[in-house]
Amino acid sequence: MANLTARTRFFNNYGGAIVMKNKIKGLGGAIVLLLALIVTDANAGNTIVPTTTDYWTGYSEYGNITVSSTVDGIQVNGYDVNKGAMERTVNVYDFTASEVFIKWKVHGAGYYTKAVVGIGDTGSNVVTNGNTSTVSSVGGSTVIADDTWYYTRIRLSVDNKLYLAVTATDKYDNAGGTVFMNTNGTISDASFFKNGLFYASIWDNGGGKDAYIVIGEAKIVQSMSCGTLTKAGGDNPETFNFDMGTTSAHFFLEYDTYSVQDEIMVSYEGNQIYTTGCVGKKDSVALSYSGTSSVITVSTNPNCTGTTGTAWEFTVTCPVGGISVQVIGNSLYNSKGNGTVVSSDNKVKCRDNGIDCAIMYKTAADVTLTAYADLDYSFTGWGKHCKDRGKALSCTLNTWYERFVTAQFTPNEFLNKLTLTKSGRSSGTVIPSGGQIIWTNNTGAAFYESNDNITLTPQPDQNVYFSGWSGDCSGGSACTVDCSGSVCTEGCSGSACTLAMSKARRVDAKFEPMAKLNLTRAGSGTGSVKPSTGTITWSSRTGTGYYLPKTSVTLTAEPNPGSVFSGWSNDCSGFDSTCTLDIFADRTVTATFSLSSQTTAKLTVTKQGSGNGTVSVSSGALAWYGNTGTATYDLNTQVSLTAMPSVGSTFAGWTGCNASNMTCTLTMSGDKGVVATFIPLVSNKAEYDFDGNGISDALWRDNSTGDVYIWLMKDTGISSGDFVIKGLLDWDIVGVADFNSDGKSDIVLRNSQGDVYMWLMDGTKIYTHEYVSRRLPKEWVLKAVGDFNGDGKADMMWQNTLGDVYVWLMDGANIKNAAYIAQALGAEWKFKGVADLDGDKKSDIVWQNAGTGAVFVWLMDSVGISKGYYATTEDYAASGVSGNWQIKAIADFNGDGKADILWQDSTSGDLYLWLMSGTKVDSNNSNYVKRAVAETWQIKKAGDYNGDGKVDILWQDVTSGDVYIYIMDGVRIATEGYATKGLSGQWHIR
Repeated sequence: MANLTARTRFFNNYGGAIVMKNKIKGLGGAIVLLLALIVTDANAGNTIVPTTTDYWTGYSEYGNITVSSTVDGIQVNGYDVNKGAMERTVNVYDFTASEVFIKWKVHGAGYYTKAVVGIGDTGSNVVTNGNTSTVSSVGGSTVIADDTWYYTRIRLSVDNKLYLAVTATDKYDNAGGTVFMNTNGTISDASFFKNGLFYASIWDNGGGKDAYIVIGEAKIVQSMSCGTLTKAGGDNPETFNFDMGTTSAHFFLEYDTYSVQDEIMVSYEGNQIYTTGCVGKKDSVALSYSGTSSVITVSTNPNCTGTTGTAWEFTVTCPVGGISVQVIGNSLYNSKGNGTVVSSDNKVKCRDNGIDCAIMYKTAADVTLTAYADLDYSFTGWGKHCKDRGKALSCTLNTWYERFVTAQFTPNEFLNKLTLTKSGRSSGTVIPSGGQIIWTNNTGAAFYESNDNITLTPQPDQNVYFSGWSGDCSGGSACTVDCSGSVCTEGCSGSACTLAMSKARRVDAKFEPMAKLNLTRAGSGTGSVKPSTGTITWSSRTGTGYYLPKTSVTLTAEPNPGSVFSGWSNDCSGFDSTCTLDIFADRTVTATFSLSSQTTAKLTVTKQGSGNGTVSVSSGALAWYGNTGTATYDLNTQVSLTAMPSVGSTFAGWTGCNASNMTCTLTMSGDKGVVATFIPLVSNKAEYDFDGNGISDALWRDNSTGDVYIWLMKDTGISSGDFVIKGLLDWDIVGVADFNSDGKSDIVLRNSQGDVYMWLMDGTKIYTHEYVSRRLPKEWVLKAVGDFNGDGKADMMWQNTLGDVYVWLMDGANIKNAAYIAQALGAEWKFKGVADLDGDKKSDIVWQNAGTGAVFVWLMDSVGISKGYYATTEDYAASGVSGNWQIKAIADFNGDGKADILWQDSTSGDLYLWLMSGTKVDSNNSNYVKRAVAETWQIKKAGDYNGDGKVDILWQDVTSGDVYIYIMDGVRIATEGYATKGLSGQWHIR
C-alpha cells in the first residue's frame, strides 16, 4: 500500500469519555461500572464548502490564473500548454477521522492531461506527500473522459492511520457508482489533515487555455466512532440504554453468562432484536438496527430459572468495517455464479445464496479473499473494491472500512480453452496472470473470455531452467528461478508470453536441467575457489554450482596463508590461478593446494599506463628495473603500498591487492604481483567509469525485464560486475557521465511523462538519486552529455524538433545555468557527437550534413560557440564524405588530449581513424585501423578499457552475442580479446 504523512485527531461530539459509577449486588460485592463512550453522529457535523469565489482561490507558478464560479461549480483554467494551475479553498478544514466527497470534471481532458483532486497540505502552493488524492496520469495510463463528472470519496480511519481514495463514475462508489480508480494506504503523521485544504489541479500538455477543471461539490462527513459499553453484574435485573449516536448501525454483542442460567436481551424502539436465552454461555454476535432512534437497550434477567449463584457480563462495540461479497454469474450468457469465495480467516464462505457473504470486523486486519470455481466453471474476475485484481484468484483487503466485492464465475462452455503441456527432462510450472490452470500430470487447462489477454510466466524448479515455448507461444530466453530463500526470485519474467484468448490456444513450456559444476579442493594445503558468476555451495571440501548451458565461468584459486596453489585437474588444467570454463554440460574441476615449503615470498610491482609516478612499500625496499620493482619478504608478512603520481599525471588504480585510494595492502602468503596504473592529466576522463579507477566500464540493460547491470572492466576482461537495479521498465537510460566531479560516471534517466532523473553512482551502487526536471515536453531529446564549461562536471545538450539546441550546465543533479546555443538549425545537419577536439578541456560538437556529407565542428566555450558559429571554410573538418562512410565514435584514440573521429565503411566493413587537432584532420597520421570487418560485428561503445588514456573499441557480434575489445594505440590495435561469449540477446549496452 501507499504511504502518506498526516496528523491524528479524534472527533468527540459528546465532550469526551463518559464515566458512570454504580454499586450493584452480586458475587464480588461492589463492582465499578465503566461506560467509555466516544461517539460522533454519521449524519451530524457535515461541512459543505460553497463553490463560490469567496471560498476558493487559485495559484500557478507561471502567472495569474482565472478562478470563477460557474453553473457547474468552482472552475480554474489551465494557464498554458504544459503549465499547471491549482484551485484550493481559502479556509482550512479538519479532515481527521472523516469522510470527504468531491464531485469534479475536466474540460479539455485526454491523453496528455493530468488532473488531481484531493485534500491535505499544499505546502508552498505545491501538492506534497501530506495529501491524499485521485490522479489521472499523463500518457494514457489512466485517461479521464472529457466533460464527465467523477465522484471521489476520500476516507480517513478513526485513528487516522489509514486512508482510502476511490473515484467512481455516475455516483459515489458507496452509493453504487462504478469504480474508476481505487487507492489506499497508511498515514504516518496526520498533521496535514488537521488543518488541510480541498484542492484541484490541472496540467495541460495539449489543450492550452481551453482546458479547465471544475469542482461541483466539496463536503466533509464526520465518521461514526463508537466506543465500548462494558457491564458486569450478579443476581439483580438491570437495564442499560446505550446511545449509538446514529439511527442506523451495526454492532457487536459479546457476553458471558458463565455456567448458570442467566439471560441478556437487546431491544431497539421497544422490539427485541436478540436474546441469549436462559443459558450459561460465552459468545459474540453481530447485530444491527435501523429506525428513528439512536438508542439501543440492553437488559439482564439473572437467575431466570431460579438457580442460585448468578453472574453475567457483556460488551457492546461498533465494527471498524466489514466485507460484503456478492457471487455473480456472467450476464452475457445469463449464467449462474457457480463458485465460492472464502476469506483467509474463514469467516466469509460466500456462494450465490448470500449466506456468510457479509461479515463485520471489530478490528482492522488484512483479509485475503480467494475465489474457487465449481466443476465446469471458471472464475472470470473481481469487481468493486477488488476490481484492480482483475482475474487473479485472490484479493487482499484491509477491514478498517466497508468493503464491497463481486466475484464472477462463468460456465466453461462459453469460454475459450487454454491447453498447456510441460515437456523436457525436468520439471516446473507456468503461472498465469489471471484465472487458474488445473494440472493433471504434465497437462493443464484454463478457460478465459475472448477479450482476455493472459500473461504466462514460466517457473522452473530449483536447479532447472526454462528452455523455451512452442505452440501459440514461441521463443523465450533461457532463465532460472531461485526458490532457495523464502521468496522465489523473478528470474523468468523476461521470458513471459502474453496470449490474446480470442480463440482456443495450445502452449508448451519446456524445462531442462541446469548444468552442474562439481568442485573439489584437494591436497595437503587449504584455499578457496571463487567463481566469476553464480554461487558455489560448499560442504567441507566439495562444492556444487548450477549454470545455464553455454555460461562462461572463470574460477580463481586463492591459497590460504601457509599454502600454495599447485594446479588444476579434470576439466581445468595448468597452474595459473584462474581457469575459464564454457559450461555446455556437467563439469568437474579439482583445485589442489599444497602446504608451502618456502619461507619467503616475492613481491613484484609493475607500473603501467602513459602517466608517471612512484610506488613505495611500508617495509623493505623495492628494487626497480624500468617499470618493474621487486622485493622479498618473510612468508605471511603484511605489506602496504603507496602510489604517488608525478606532476602532470594522476593515479588510476591498483590491481592485485586490497585497494583504498592511493594505498593498498596484501599478505605475502606466496609470491604476489601488483599493478599500479598512472595516466596523464591531459587525458580525458574515462567515459563510463563507474568506480573511478580511470578505466571505462560497460553498462547493460535487459530490455525485457528492465534489469540494469554493470561490468567493471580491466583490459579486455571483466574484473567484476553486479546488478544496479532490477525491473526498471518505466524509465529509459538517456545519458552517462560524471556530473558531480567525483571521478565516477553517473546515470541519467527519463520516463514517458518527461521526468528527468539522476543516479549518482559509486561503482555498481546508487549512492544517491533525485529528480533533475519534471514534465519536460517530449519534443526535447537529450542528444549528448559533455563538459561544455570545463568545470569537471558533465552538462546536458538538448535538441527539439524545431532544430533548437539548448544546454543545461550541471552541478550534480542541479541545473546551475541554461541557455540556447542555436535555434532553428537546418534539418539537414545531423548531430554526431560531443568531445574535446581542441584540448581545452571543454566539449565540442560535431555535425554532419546529410545531403553533402560535410563534417562541421563547433568549438565550444560554455554555452557559447568560440569557433564555427559563422561558418567559414576552415571550420569544416571535411566536405563531400561519401554516404557509405559512417561516424562510429568521437574520442581520444592516441592520448594527446584531443578527440579523434572513427569511421566505418558500411559496404566493405573497413575501419578508418581521423586523428584530429581541433577542426583539422592530421592526414599524415590518419590511417586504416582494420579492413573488411564482418557485418555481424558492430561497434557498440568506445572507452578506455585499460586506463592508458587512449580510447579503445568494444564490439559485439549481433548473431552470437560475443563481446570483443580492441585495445588501441592511435590507429594501431595494440592487443585484442573476448570480454565474453554468447551474451543473451535481450541485453543491450547503453
